[in-house]
Amino acid sequence: MAEGRHRGNGRRSRGKFNLGVIGRSNSGKSSFIKLMLQSQLGPESPDIPKTDFLECTEKREKFEIPGCSVVLWDVPGVGTQNEGLEGYDERIEIEKYDGFVVCCGGPVTEYELALNNLIASHGRRYIFVRTKVDAAIENEKKAHPSTFDEEETLKKLRDGIIEKLSESGVTEFLVSNRHPDKFDFETLNFIIFDESALASYMKSCNKKVKKENWKRKQVESDC
Repeated sequence: MAEGRHRGNGRRSRGKFNLGVIGRSNSGKSSFIKLMLQSQLGPESPDIPKTDFLECTEKREKFEIPGCSVVLWDVPGVGTQNEGLEGYDERIEIEKYDGFVVCCGGPVTEYELALNNLIASHGRRYIFVRTKVDAAIENEKKAHPSTFDEEETLKKLRDGIIEKLSESGVTEFLVSNRHPDKFDFETLNFIIFDESALASYMKSCNKKVKKENWKRKQVESDC
């Protein structure tokens, strides 16, 4: 869906919640959007975007789901040769979004910290998603085959995020685009596409939120 179809200032236009998916280039954000859309539309839907190996989003792209109040936006990556940090908020017209998903495909760097400050400075809130978790696990397994422990590796990933983003208080979600049945994807999917859950999360996401609470709400919703 073309960007030109987006009207107004984007702030809850016609009851819609404009959620920008943002992050460094090659952070897995386009694949993440594809996975989210597949969860709602089915894997064979013609509305599912194609992603290539480089995942270089040059222009923002809008994705709407019939009957859903959340509109996903694939936002050009930050920290590349063509998209530096200076003036980035103006280039992406940050005020048009109600909230963000920040995708990070590796350890938290100065770019994620800068995005955190930039988003906060505009009064927006965000969900932090650590993508490519399967690759991190596989790398750790190859590096330490005799002592490898998957749960310990996941704990290290979470602790590293919490340490870097402790002041923001965001809750980290671990996701593998290749294995959506693992880690935090199902809980995250519930939060994003359940209107009341998303509204509640965005109100509390500057405070540390236990994912167990959201998993319980997800189960209650499915009953």
